[in-house]
Amino acid sequence: MLLTVAVVLIAGVAVWLLLAASWRSDVAVASFTAARAGEAGSPSCRDAVVRTRRLESGVRTPVLPARPGMDCRLPVTLTNNSPVTVRLETIVLPYMGTDAGAEIQVKDLAGLPRAPQHSEDGLHAAFAVGRELVPGESYRVTVRFTHRDAGCSAELTWLGQFPTVVISALGVPGQVSSTRTLAFRGTGTTTGCSG
Repeated sequence: MLLTVAVVLIAGVAVWLLLAASWRSDVAVASFTAARAGEAGSPSCRDAVVRTRRLESGVRTPVLPARPGMDCRLPVTLTNNSPVTVRLETIVLPYMGTDAGAEIQVKDLAGLPRAPQHSEDGLHAAFAVGRELVPGESYRVTVRFTHRDAGCSAELTWLGQFPTVVISALGVPGQVSSTRTLAFRGTGTTTGCSG
């Protein structure tokens, strides 16, 4: 009898975890909805042109120009396509932290507070969201990029699956990433490149 109860309990927990993972994966992370500059949902830069570049897959992706004084914005839309309410915990922007070394950095994310528990090494920028999304609901934030004079980047730097979002479904946390790729063109002339 005790063995039967244990098996049922283990099976129930396994189903719970599988459902949570499935419903987390139903949250869409769209880091931009249009690659061409000037289209609604595309990244934009003040006083600079955002160009596009074709990936090997044939998909066009935006290329942000890294330069002193840059002020670029990237719209990110999170949509809950699952049948349950999910909790958006943290948005993580890989390699954009305060100690990352790239020529561009994330200045802010729609006024959200930084989440130090996800960026202790300073490599990734992380921001606490702490918001629930009911089924069918979307949440939009804007990532603001600025130049880092002390950084150094290759002529063309690719950021795949940008950004990553920590989401909880049924109380079980996990990560979901964008399927999009973002790129930026470095100058190679910053003080960080001369050392």
